[in-house]
Amino acid sequence: MSDAPRRISLERRAGLTFAEQAAVARKRIKDGAYLISRHGSWFRPGGHGYTRDLAEAGIFTAAEARSYIDVDGLSVVRAGALLTGLDWEIADLERKLTMARKLRAEIAGAATEGERANG
Repeated sequence: MSDAPRRISLERRAGLTFAEQAAVARKRIKDGAYLISRHGSWFRPGGHGYTRDLAEAGIFTAAEARSYIDVDGLSVVRAGALLTGLDWEIADLERKLTMARKLRAEIAGAATEGERANG
């Protein structure tokens, strides 16, 4: 089983019209909060443009997600399904921030020592 969050999108099904396919996808969108993706980018808040940065993505209601579901290349993801991935990303950023602060302190200390030796 994949760790990727389950996406809901319009699925082409033999014997169903486009409108019927959209109706099936809309029924799969249950109440709750969603993020909307199209061709690998996330919708920004209010649907105002796209971003590849998840932290800049907008959060949409189920009704809003349903209203967009018939757009080509679009999928929706329950917001809660992204929490684990966000937790891992935050932990990684915190680790990098700690390392950067340590390096900065070492560089500042070395620069201060060098100034004293030259001063």
